[in-house]
This record gives sequence, C-alpha cells and structure tokens, in this order.
Amino acid sequence: AMGEAAYRSVVRIGRDKGPVRWATLPTEPEPAPFAVHGAVARRYRAVGGGVRAHANPLDCVVAAG
Repeated sequence: AMGEAAYRSVVRIGRDKGPVRWATLPTEPEPAPFAVHGAVARRYRAVGGGVRAHANPLDCVVAAG
C-alpha cells in the first residue's frame, strides 16, 4: 500500500497569447513563461506576430533530469 505523498507541488498555469503559457511555481517570485521555439515553432508557425519564443515544457523536463 502507498503511504501519504511526501510532497505535493502547487502550480498554476495560465495562457497568454497563442502558444505562450505562464506557470506559477513554488518559491519562484515571477511566473515562468513556456511556449515553443526553433523547429517546433517553425513547424506550427507559432512564433511571430508579436509572439516571443520561450522554452517549451519538454526543455524543462530534460533540464531537470
């Protein structure tokens, strides 16, 4: 049987313009931006028209590993 969780992360996600999202993360004073860049942005034509490129969530998962 599983016991109680040792940690529960409380994160909020908000959407800005297009693919841009903001995550409020524990202990971080400012929301972290997420979006797309590079080949992914080109594939989906997601950057331009006032939308700035940001790291995507997969970049953060890879960095955390």
